[in-house]
Amino acid sequence: MSEENIFLHKTTRKIVQPLKKNIMKHTLFVLTASLFLLSACTQDPAPLKTEKEIAQEVSRTWDCKETGENMQLNFKIKLKEDPENPGQIIFENFHNTGNGSKIHATLNTALRLQIPEQQIDNQIIKGSGEIANDYTRIDIDYTLEDQLGEVNINAVLTYGTAPAK
Repeated sequence: MSEENIFLHKTTRKIVQPLKKNIMKHTLFVLTASLFLLSACTQDPAPLKTEKEIAQEVSRTWDCKETGENMQLNFKIKLKEDPENPGQIIFENFHNTGNGSKIHATLNTALRLQIPEQQIDNQIIKGSGEIANDYTRIDIDYTLEDQLGEVNINAVLTYGTAPAK
C-alpha cells in the first residue's frame, strides 16, 4: 500500500467512524421520540359519569323480561331520576305491579345499582344490577318475598334493541 493510500484510508476512517456514531445517535433519538409520541396519542378513557348523570341516562321506558322459578313476565317498566335524591332512580311498574308502585335504587359510577330492601304490594324486594356501558341494557337480580316464600328473579331491561329472549 502506498503512502497516499494509507493516508486516505486513515483519513476516511477518521471521517466515517464519527459519522456512524452520529447516525446511530440520531436514529436512537428518532426512535425514542417516536415511541413517546405514539404512547402520548393513545386515547384516554372516557371520564366516569356521576350518579346523577347515570340516572338521567337511564330515565326512560324500558322493555323488561323477568324470569324466575316457574314464571316469566314481559312488560314495560319506567325508570326516572329521583328528584329528592340525586344519583337515585325510581322504578315504576317494578315486577309488573302497576304504575302506581315505586321501587327506589341507588346508583354508583361503576354502572351498578342497588335495590335496598323495600316493600311493595305486601312483597319484600331487594337486589342489585348492572347497567351496560352504552345504556341500552340493565341486568337485575333480585329476591321477591311474600306469604308464599322467597323467589329469585332475573330481570333484563332493554332499550332501543330487540327485547331480551
